Amino acid sequence: VYVTENQMKLFYEFTAEQLKRIASSDKISETERAVKRETAVRQLLSSVFANADDGDSLESGRKMMEECNEIVKAFVSKPTDQPSTWLERMMAASSEGSSTYSRAGNTATFSTLLSIAFGIGNPKDVATAALLHDIGLADVPAGISLKPESERSREETQKYQEHPFHSVNIIKERKMIVSDDVLKIIEQHHERFDGAGYPKRLAAGRMLQEAQLVAIADMLEDITETKPGVARVTIPQAIRMICDRGMSNPAAAPVDPEILRNLRRIFLEPLETQKQQKG
Repeated sequence: VYVTENQMKLFYEFTAEQLKRIASSDKISETERAVKRETAVRQLLSSVFANADDGDSLESGRKMMEECNEIVKAFVSKPTDQPSTWLERMMAASSEGSSTYSRAGNTATFSTLLSIAFGIGNPKDVATAALLHDIGLADVPAGISLKPESERSREETQKYQEHPFHSVNIIKERKMIVSDDVLKIIEQHHERFDGAGYPKRLAAGRMLQEAQLVAIADMLEDITETKPGVARVTIPQAIRMICDRGMSNPAAAPVDPEILRNLRRIFLEPLETQKQQKG
């Protein structure tokens, strides 16, 4: 489909409306709805997956993320919102630094698309939580937050691991109106399926699945982030790393293995099938 530049905003809105329609349709079975939803999200990111292994430019990747962000904004915003939507205000509240702003935006995009694809949670809540999940780091001394994890003392590690609580407190102090689920997602996004996370050491069954989606999105953003002197990791490579790491030893998995199986099924298996057909 060819879309002219001046029609892109309408195209984003149309895409979002189609995702909403799929998510809410009562005329099809839950199984059919899940398949359509997963297919729509996979196709939305298809150009990233199809080209990432071919060494596409960072500019191309940035452009795709901007486009995905536009669709997410259209998905979670009301038609009556002014240009400065609640989503943009949340982004601005999370940080004024461009790198943190970009990370928050990318994490929110990944989280929301996973929420839509898996049919887990309310995408608006997931987007909000992902945008604000790390604002509590502002209350952690830079000397601690910027230090590699392996070099922190026990006291420094404890202070760092309290930042989810700080994030929730900042939201409450600023009187931001968010749902209880948003606060829980933020507080739990560093918890692990095996109970070795923080700040409350919650294990399987005691945390929201939405928090696990934000954790995956955070991992994706961290792994694929461009780092000086380090070879770039593509999105498919990052997904493989996350799935392999979490499914190799379910007893010590950071993320629910069932969610990882779905992640592999939706985003990796179609790529593997395509490669087999080409070969």
